[in-house]
Amino acid sequence: MIAWFAKNDIAANLLMACLLLAGAWSLVYQIPQQVLPKLESEQIEISVRYPAAVPSDVELKVTTHIESALRELAEVAQIHSQSRQEYSHVIAKLHNNVDVNEAMQKIQLKINAINTLPHEIDNPKIQIKNEFTPVLGIAVYGEQPQQVLRRYSEQLFSELATLPELRKLLMKHAPDYEISIEVPTENLQKYRLSFEQIANAIAENAQDLSAGYLYSPNGDIIIRSQGQAYTGDALNNIVVKYQPDGSTLKLHQVAQIDDGFAELALNTRFNGYPAVFIEILQTEQQNAIRIAQLVKEFLARKQENLPEGIFISHWSDNAERLKNRISGMVSSAVYGSILVLLMLTLFLRPAVAFWVFLGIPLSFLGAFAVMPFFGVSLNLISMFGFILVLGMVVDDAIVTGENVYSHLEHAESGLHAAIAGTKEVAQPVTLGLLTTVVAFIPLFFVTGTQGIILSQIAAVVIPVLLFSLIETKWVLPARLKFVQLQTGNQVTGLARWQQKINYAFAYHSERYYRPALSWCIEYKFSCLVIFFGFFLVVVSAVFTGENKFIFFPKISSDQVKVVLTMPAGTNTQIVEKNIQHIQQQAQQLQANYIDPSSGLSIVRNIVSVSGAAGDEENNPYMGYVSFDLMPAEQHNLPITSLELEDEWRSLIGPVIGAESLVFESQAGKTNNIIDIRVSGENLNELQKVAQIVKTKLATIPYVEDVADNYIPGRQQLFIELTPLAKSLGVTRSELLKQVRAGFWGIEVQRIIRHGQEVKVKVRLPLNERSSLPDLQRFMIHLNGGKHVPLSQLANFTIDTGPQIIRRVDHQRSIDITADFSDPKIDIRKLNNLLEEYLHELAEDFPHLSFKLVGESSELKQTLESLKWGILAALIVIYGLLAIPFKSYIHPLIVMSVIPFSVIGSMAGHWLMSIELTMMSFIGLIALVGVVVNDAVVLVEFINKQYHKTHSLLESVMKVTSTRLRPVMLTSMTTFLGLFPLIIDGSSQAAFLVPMAVSLGFGILFAPFVTLFLVPINYLLLQKCLSWWYSVEAKMTMRH
Repeated sequence: MIAWFAKNDIAANLLMACLLLAGAWSLVYQIPQQVLPKLESEQIEISVRYPAAVPSDVELKVTTHIESALRELAEVAQIHSQSRQEYSHVIAKLHNNVDVNEAMQKIQLKINAINTLPHEIDNPKIQIKNEFTPVLGIAVYGEQPQQVLRRYSEQLFSELATLPELRKLLMKHAPDYEISIEVPTENLQKYRLSFEQIANAIAENAQDLSAGYLYSPNGDIIIRSQGQAYTGDALNNIVVKYQPDGSTLKLHQVAQIDDGFAELALNTRFNGYPAVFIEILQTEQQNAIRIAQLVKEFLARKQENLPEGIFISHWSDNAERLKNRISGMVSSAVYGSILVLLMLTLFLRPAVAFWVFLGIPLSFLGAFAVMPFFGVSLNLISMFGFILVLGMVVDDAIVTGENVYSHLEHAESGLHAAIAGTKEVAQPVTLGLLTTVVAFIPLFFVTGTQGIILSQIAAVVIPVLLFSLIETKWVLPARLKFVQLQTGNQVTGLARWQQKINYAFAYHSERYYRPALSWCIEYKFSCLVIFFGFFLVVVSAVFTGENKFIFFPKISSDQVKVVLTMPAGTNTQIVEKNIQHIQQQAQQLQANYIDPSSGLSIVRNIVSVSGAAGDEENNPYMGYVSFDLMPAEQHNLPITSLELEDEWRSLIGPVIGAESLVFESQAGKTNNIIDIRVSGENLNELQKVAQIVKTKLATIPYVEDVADNYIPGRQQLFIELTPLAKSLGVTRSELLKQVRAGFWGIEVQRIIRHGQEVKVKVRLPLNERSSLPDLQRFMIHLNGGKHVPLSQLANFTIDTGPQIIRRVDHQRSIDITADFSDPKIDIRKLNNLLEEYLHELAEDFPHLSFKLVGESSELKQTLESLKWGILAALIVIYGLLAIPFKSYIHPLIVMSVIPFSVIGSMAGHWLMSIELTMMSFIGLIALVGVVVNDAVVLVEFINKQYHKTHSLLESVMKVTSTRLRPVMLTSMTTFLGLFPLIIDGSSQAAFLVPMAVSLGFGILFAPFVTLFLVPINYLLLQKCLSWWYSVEAKMTMRH
């Protein structure tokens, strides 16, 4: 194939054109753009509404039944559930590589087959969790009543929904519409009515009814009556009772009708003004930047004719963050490419340098073409994969190009030189590249969040390398055959510089490198001791903590947020007051940090919400405040979100009575550094142990934001019938039914008005259902129309019940979380400390289980899966080398460089003053592939030279001297490709820098390993083989 493509220019050109077109089409039209890939395994959520049920009833009657049904499914890896007032949420986390749609169908069948669920529940809703991710938020705000803001928001929502690429929008923190029909006790007694009678009257008279068809000779006619009421005013004249004198009693005569919102202690503000929020979301396949552009253009048009006193703005713009991050990564890639091209031009003929460099865009476009088939989007992680492989992708082309050019001196034509030169290095180049590919394959099998990140890198690097192999073998020879050998008269300009550089290389090779290599060969064991010494120093620095290891570095974000949780039962005005205080301190930060170049504050879009936070859309005891930051590239103030968080924390000070105050200012954070899960069955005991753990964590230096996910329960009032009630024939069911009707309300209807669902409820006025005396005075309607106070029919006992019951894998659980103020905490030491403490707790509470589930746990899982993956990769690499080498020994020579390649990487971390992270170890995996690649070519050339001369020492000296320039060149191109990223101080590159440092500095040290250690090991092993063969020969002669 090499010769065929070299002779057939058209085939090579068409192949190149196909890669260009397919890659460009895929990049523009097929590859979705995201900030980050989906960092969770696929999850399916089952939601069930159980009206008026308390959490313990929801757990017992709904949640546990669903969990039992899911237990039997092999696709389900873990089950998480929450049972709260009226709702059950069960999340089935699926195993990796499971078809989510097929799993969803199986779950649907299992849920439908449950016949023990209460008949009062709504139909279960089953959906893929986190199928949509936020793109940006829209705020509709101003000093206007909530209804005015809501009506305009709904109009805006409807218009946005018509935009072609918007598939999902949400009204965030928006209370439901509700028509509340409030009947005073006085009227119930006066007119001898019950809530049920009123509800039935509304249901019968305020709806559209159908009576079938009239089959006439002229055609069928539908018989209908239209009476559906869509507003509170339309309900006024409904007859609720016919009086004995023939008069009618209408609804407005007995009840106050309020057409408004559900009763929620919810207050939302944007930059201090009342607000309604709309959230724009995207699927994994959509382009976030395109969606955001459409929405912003739409908002710009709407700004021209806004109603007076209403404003609109966008906030939490993830698409802008994505654009900035892609821009930063593209800049790194472009600068790296320029440096690589300059390096190639200094050492290679311009024509050779150009065709070698062309392999980069061709290989990248080939990878773009196949990325959609691997489910890889264009995101921060995949972009880094391209930068990581930028310098590596030209390595094989450099080896091939140099070899072809060296054949020009003796070949009869450029075509023969291209074919002979490419074929000569085809085997070692292919082997070296395949070993690099194999080194990246284990990344596909890493578990957890890191596994998702690493698989994205591998899914980019491997196709790029494979396409570079195709380009090197089929396209490059067809181009290099036209390169002419320069004669003395043709040497001008750049060629003179190249000659000087080559002469300098040759001079230093003879003057310094060959003598140094001769000394190392003469004192082999001394050199090995030196290499081992360096290796032990860097390894001991890791184990002693001199080079600290952290799982994930703290990276500045473009948003800062604080979540407040107050104890259950706290007056909602106190929650609102605390949120206002936190908001005011954010406004103080806004005033303090004005960018001098623009005159604008870097703190913007201050959002405050009381009565909701995170997944808690209706929790009167929670709230949050957040603000966006101007991107660091757009201002000149040297401050990060992490530093602003510390200052904001100081300004806020202690919040009296708060259960927790948790700050969030870190980008890319998916797990808490500390997350301890306590599981058991007794919630009171779980809560007690959680408090013990929190107290312990608070004693550890630098620990902050200690909290748990147990939401303190509300008081529960239990009702038991009195003897009087029993004598009157009142049943517990009937009693509670009436209490529920008065205090919770009877939901008469759900209607759709202007696209929004509106509930119609009948109940007592708020001033008659706000206290325990109100409950005691509540009149129970008896048969015959009499009313008796509840206090005469029931006894009351008060207790506290949980607000949310969380379960993991069929056990109740509480998670205790914490963070560190010092980002350089060594997570390994922390792990050891926590595991010792949990072992002590397990002895004190043997019936409870304790588990690390945060970053500590993920680190352990990641390293475990990576360990076996790397072991398997090393075995495969050995096999790949042994078969073509036809030797069991030569692969060991090549692989002996692997442990020593870490020396440069660890030194790089020390020089750059950065901590080791998981990304650092992934850089080492990439480094292994590059170092093995160089060693493979070197050993292959030594073998060939040895077969020619039969002089081992001469072959080693000649080949290593010849390989000095290409080894140095491949190392420098790889380093320079990564150099812009290594020195990038931006937040978007922060967590990728450790990987770049590992590979970049490791590759700088790699020539010493390849050009000194490989020859030494080659000679030592050959000497051992010679000794073994001589022993074998002597033993044979004796026999």
